[in-house]
Amino acid sequence: MLRNYLIFLFLLFGLLFAFDKNTDSLALNFKAETYFKNNEYATTEGYTLTGYNLFPSIEYKYKNRAKITLGTFLLSYSGSDKFAKTSPFLGMEVKLGDNFSASLGNFSPDGKQIAPLSEKEKDFEDFSKSGVKFKFDNSIGKIELWLDWQEFIFPASAKQEKFAVGYSGKSKLIGNLYFPFQGVITHQGGEIDSAKIVINDSLQDAPIQSIFSLAQGLGYSFGDYFDLEGYYLRFSEATSVKRLKASEGNGVYLLGNFHYQNTKIVLSYFYADNFYCSQGSRLFWTTTEADNKNEYLQNISLFYNYNLAISDKIDFQFCLDNVYNLKNKELNYSYSLKICADLEMLRLF
Repeated sequence: MLRNYLIFLFLLFGLLFAFDKNTDSLALNFKAETYFKNNEYATTEGYTLTGYNLFPSIEYKYKNRAKITLGTFLLSYSGSDKFAKTSPFLGMEVKLGDNFSASLGNFSPDGKQIAPLSEKEKDFEDFSKSGVKFKFDNSIGKIELWLDWQEFIFPASAKQEKFAVGYSGKSKLIGNLYFPFQGVITHQGGEIDSAKIVINDSLQDAPIQSIFSLAQGLGYSFGDYFDLEGYYLRFSEATSVKRLKASEGNGVYLLGNFHYQNTKIVLSYFYADNFYCSQGSRLFWTTTEADNKNEYLQNISLFYNYNLAISDKIDFQFCLDNVYNLKNKELNYSYSLKICADLEMLRLF
């Protein structure tokens, strides 16, 4: 940890002395979030998250062609006298063309994914990913593709390496009709680890596992305030030894988005005959390693978000998320309060 922060300081001083004030800019930024989130779940375990995260950083920009962000992410839960997470952040982004950019190091995906593929709650604990990101955006459509390296290993490690590949895109078709497509591919394995798991009551080498969770469909935009989208979901597990109770499945996800000024409302319907995505909400899992009590699943969901801009730098957010399990007749709901500050503390140059 000390070595990481010494490297951080070295790069910081390098930025201070290696700029040209005619083309470059350098600013000290500070982001902070305080939050309270309570999950009252019946289908799975409920819990409460309350705390804050901090992200002080220094940001260097060269015109509109390159950006370097250097900082550290700190996470603390209320009731704990220690930081739950401290991690250095170094992200570099360059524009390779008018519509194409690449990022290396730490980054935050801009493209949002649907709930079965992405758990919004993870933003409380870590807003960034680590690896590679490519982004393309023009008048025809846009796509964001990223690789998030989640577990790095050394030879003979007792853990398997883990990474996830994700993408989110949208392509225009005719008029207000468009084609949305999203996906998450997770992988764990490798050739240099010594990881073991129990298979058929005996301890064996952990097999390589890849899980594909994909969504594509159609969307229609009714002006600036309302959209309808429908997705076909596909899930499959590729492995020599099956680790999930089901190795493939499919489903549908239908949703309507209403957004006006400070308010966003999303009403959705989900049906799946076996579906799993480790990066998505657990309320949409129908198969796991432990059990298979939901071979199929039907949910209707209502999400409400109110965002009040206290100033151009500070926001207050209230969210209410209701997911009703039609099969088991169980209501899962959560509510959260969050105050976010995004401040430019000092523009150095």
